Order: sequence, then C-alpha cells, then structure tokens
Amino acid sequence: MILAFAYVPVLTKTLPYLITLAAGEQFQQDFRMWTDRSYGRRECGYQLIGGPMGEIFSSHLCVSEEAYYRFPDLQVTVGVVGRRGPLGMSVDRIGSIEPVAQP
Repeated sequence: MILAFAYVPVLTKTLPYLITLAAGEQFQQDFRMWTDRSYGRRECGYQLIGGPMGEIFSSHLCVSEEAYYRFPDLQVTVGVVGRRGPLGMSVDRIGSIEPVAQP
C-alpha cells in the first residue's frame, strides 16, 4: 500500500509529459525570463526563471555557465522550442538568449 503512494507523483508527472510528447503540437515562442544563479545542492547552478516556467513545480530551466555569464542576473528574451498540448508543455531546446532592450 505504501509503495502505491510512491507511484502517484511519478504518474501525475510522467503521464501528462508522455501525452504531450505524443499528441502535442510543436511550437517556437519567445519568452521574457531572468538569468539566476542558484547555490542549492539539489538544483542546477545556472538557471532561467519566469516565462513558461513561472507556474510549474520546478519554475526554472537549467542553462550552461557560459549562457548565464553572457547576461548575469538580467532580464532576457529566450527563444524556446518544444511541444504544447492540453496537459502541458515540454521544452525541447532553448534557442537564442538575448538581453531585453532598456528604454
């Protein structure tokens, strides 16, 4: 019985992801996000936060150290390519990362 409860989080994350991969439509969209440096042991060190990740559990995309240091702690425009379906979104890759023009 206890083991059954361990499978619930796995199924609630994995099943929608697999359905999105199978039935979702491909998309390419630009989002405004922020570069961030994390010092937590359980997270990636260099992240993009906000944008499409703003309302989901992990709330960030991991990026390389090089990508972070191009625009450290700044608002950036990020080209995201992935699949979108009725149960969510899957990010395949991060395209361009460019700084947001300041007025």
